[in-house]
Amino acid sequence: MNKFFLLILILIFTLSCNNNTHTISNAKYYYHDKWKIPGDLSSTPLKNRPKEIDEILYIDIEDTAIIPFRDIIKNEIWKFDNNGLIIYNKEFSDDNLWAETEVKYDSNGFISTSRTNKLSKGNEIDRGGGMSVLQKDGRFLEQANYGHVTTTYRSFSQDGNIVKIEYLKSDDNPQKPERTEIYYYNNDKIQKERTFFSANNDTTIDQYYYSKKNYLDSVISKKSGKRTGITVLINSQFGDPLQYIMLTDSRDTVEATSIRYEYDIHNNWIKKITSKRGMINTQSPIDKIHPDFELVKREIKY
Repeated sequence: MNKFFLLILILIFTLSCNNNTHTISNAKYYYHDKWKIPGDLSSTPLKNRPKEIDEILYIDIEDTAIIPFRDIIKNEIWKFDNNGLIIYNKEFSDDNLWAETEVKYDSNGFISTSRTNKLSKGNEIDRGGGMSVLQKDGRFLEQANYGHVTTTYRSFSQDGNIVKIEYLKSDDNPQKPERTEIYYYNNDKIQKERTFFSANNDTTIDQYYYSKKNYLDSVISKKSGKRTGITVLINSQFGDPLQYIMLTDSRDTVEATSIRYEYDIHNNWIKKITSKRGMINTQSPIDKIHPDFELVKREIKY
């Protein structure tokens, strides 16, 4: 990361802390994704407070009954602190490229630093980083530099259940949000997501619905007030989706995903086999019967 940019961030961080000590006493940074891995379809947190998860991904597998004897497509490591927040992530690919990120948390939110190797030569280089800084108005200024600088403002309701994120432009009017996302939570369960795009004044809304067991079972999506699609989930007894079906508003199937799991003694999955079928209504019978599989294996340390 550019050292000048890092020095500027540190200066902003220091000045903001000094300036806000007596002006903001109730602003708090909230986290709603504790014990969760980004991108995981399951809405249920990991059980029994794991310390580390090591994932291996294989794709385009034709026979899931055998162990794929081939190079790893992707290997990813996640580490959690005692509060369930991710403090470390490292990703490897089968061409020997890797990238790692470390995150530290405090009353101002987070500070992250990232490193990677360059063009598979094994030379460690600074990839970038980001941080959040409490402002006088109670918002958190978040800036990240991973080749280019992105800037957002994040704010929370008093109970933390409403999160507003403003993505700023980097051109002629940097203080005007390019888009604004608002998330509504209840006990760390996402209830609704609203996104406003300033360029065309469009608004999209995703409304989340849960079963009696508090597992996510459907999402209804709207754009400019009109329903655009429905996502339906059928879950296992542990809250992990067994089927994930995306429908258009006219109920045509856009995508259907089936998932099988193997679990450890703590009811966290350690093996996941996914078969995805897109555009079911236009696929040939052969494509419907023989989809490609994706295999993910996990080693979980408690």
